Amino acid sequence: MSKKRGLIFFNPISGKGRARKESGKFFRILSNHFSMEEISGKSRIEAESNLNRSVKDINFLIAVGGDGLMNMALQEAYGKDFTLYVHPSGTGNDFSRNHFYKLSDEKSILDKFKRLESKFIDVAEVVISGKKRMFGQILSAGFDSYVNRRANTLKLLGGTVRYVLALFLELRSFKPIDYEIDLDGKSIYRRAMMVVVANGATYGGGMKVVPHALANDGWLDVLVVNEISKFRFLLVFPKVYKGSHIGHPKIELFKCKSMRVKSIAPVYADGEHFGDGDFTVQLKPNAVKILETN
Repeated sequence: MSKKRGLIFFNPISGKGRARKESGKFFRILSNHFSMEEISGKSRIEAESNLNRSVKDINFLIAVGGDGLMNMALQEAYGKDFTLYVHPSGTGNDFSRNHFYKLSDEKSILDKFKRLESKFIDVAEVVISGKKRMFGQILSAGFDSYVNRRANTLKLLGGTVRYVLALFLELRSFKPIDYEIDLDGKSIYRRAMMVVVANGATYGGGMKVVPHALANDGWLDVLVVNEISKFRFLLVFPKVYKGSHIGHPKIELFKCKSMRVKSIAPVYADGEHFGDGDFTVQLKPNAVKILETN
């Protein structure tokens, strides 16, 4: 009987080299029991190419990195029969936090991959500028996506400091955006700060932007932060860390299975820039098989 085949996909610079170290640990523990391969890439294009070439006939994929690497793995896991596990070694790690118990010791790692018990989760398909891409956690278009874009230009600063500085810099010039939103065929029009589409509860390293959102309920949760003064916005924003912003009169919540949004805002999902402007989102239920770690 042939050995099960496993693939470890890691970001060599994630977590200041922590991902490389963690990947090596998984390889050392599992290579005596499974046919294992370890891959990465010097660039995003190379990493995506290496992953696409290597996933054929595998039984499981271990992605070691942050939400960006997770999103690359998700593209390959969508609709496939192998089991995905994401080990947190990045900055945000929201997808991993929402779906997995972190495997750290040799006994638990061996036990989980020998059993290879799995479950299915929903993901969402985005079409923007003619391109299709999946996300597993949160998509945002509006103020926070502008902040994300600006933060990526402040390379010399640390994660939290960079984000806070980008937030204040962006807030000075930001103006609410006009959105045309179609939710399962029902159109609404809003002048708003931001629109969030959630398949999970958190983003940005634990901010509970849509605390009730689940990836196995067959729904997309949509949050709209309507036009609000900058002062009031700054008062509300910290509440996102506990999820206590829900219920604020300027915040609306909707549920849908598909949606279309027309706006000028940049679009970020799972921490990655997907494009700018109009986009559609379609729920894909039970589309990705993940490792059961609980």
